[in-house]
Amino acid sequence: MLPWAKFIIEMNVKKVVLITSVYPPFPKNILGLWGGIEVACEQFVTSLRKKEIKTSIISLDFIVPVSEDKENIYRVGVNNPYLLQPSLASVISFAFKEFFRPIIFLKILRYLAKEKPDVVIIGKTYQMSFSPFLAALILRIPYVIRYDWLCPTNPKPDLCSLKDRFKCAKCIQERTHKRIPKLAQLLSGPYFILLSLLKSYFWNKSYKILAVSKFHKRVMDSFGIKHDKIEVVPEMISLVEVVPEIIKELEEKYKHNNSFIILYVGRLEPEKGLSILIEAFRDLYKEDPSFKLLVVGTGRLTRLIKEESKKNQNVIYMGQIPHDQISNYYAISDVVVIPSTVPEGHPLVAEEALLMKKPIIGFELGSLPEIIDNSTKGELVKEIDSKALANAIFSLRKRILLEKPN
Repeated sequence: MLPWAKFIIEMNVKKVVLITSVYPPFPKNILGLWGGIEVACEQFVTSLRKKEIKTSIISLDFIVPVSEDKENIYRVGVNNPYLLQPSLASVISFAFKEFFRPIIFLKILRYLAKEKPDVVIIGKTYQMSFSPFLAALILRIPYVIRYDWLCPTNPKPDLCSLKDRFKCAKCIQERTHKRIPKLAQLLSGPYFILLSLLKSYFWNKSYKILAVSKFHKRVMDSFGIKHDKIEVVPEMISLVEVVPEIIKELEEKYKHNNSFIILYVGRLEPEKGLSILIEAFRDLYKEDPSFKLLVVGTGRLTRLIKEESKKNQNVIYMGQIPHDQISNYYAISDVVVIPSTVPEGHPLVAEEALLMKKPIIGFELGSLPEIIDNSTKGELVKEIDSKALANAIFSLRKRILLEKPN
């Protein structure tokens, strides 16, 4: 069972509402920008329902409504990712959607009043503004925060002070690779300071905040969140058991001639370090053509991966794999690489890799140092550099080969 599901169950509640930006099912033929958090939220709901806790979801449609929705899901609006919008439209919509959306607020208020839950669980709230917090406070329903954001992109290795938040726009521009107009950059300072103060206020009004890692807790501390509100509840996720027939089929297709399989699972976005991984793989392949790279996921860098796979048949793009099948791909891999160039609170891919007893390689950022045991479960790369990453992968393979029984 997920640790945060256990935490809620131990509160001895009978009715729960999860509020989160996007929740499955997702529309077909749409660029997938969802990831591990959405998988964890779905497993969280399943865990509560197995314990006969009535659980409803309040969420947004992802770009377009789904034709067939699941039970007890209230859709209160539409989520149009900023990354897919023109720069100016993205800036204007961010300022509005992350501050206050009256219609969404009224819908959330109505659904919470209808459901009368014992507790509200806050997942991600991108494009839902402060509506979930305000609605819960008005109705005097305690809320527990799990995945909601404090930093509008991702935390930096050196945590920001309040003064640093005057430069949020510059940071967003660097990390999303989207141009922000000069005027918007100038106006963003006061906006982000106000947003930060309001976020801190609403977080400090919560019943409890369930940080996914010690690093995640340090980020919260930097925003002035009260220590007694925060409890570190590490992430954990379940995987469907492997299917021997599928394993055999995958091995026959990809794992032959002593192939060493590097697996990447996740969103194909710039901050995930895909470009660095591709450069590292080129160096590895030149050194030894037995290396293979399997890439699972979708995102804006899908074209990059597809083009690379045309140039090199050992780069194999798998597309989006249903989560109930992903364990088979972990099973045939030799190492799982998490090349994110921004600190992550707790990448679920790391938990999945460990569950499948696969070593992990990633940059020394965020919570990865908490997860990776250098001696047995992988390796941390100090320098964010393709050659450093390639050297780490090559060294790990050498170590694995030496440890193999004759």
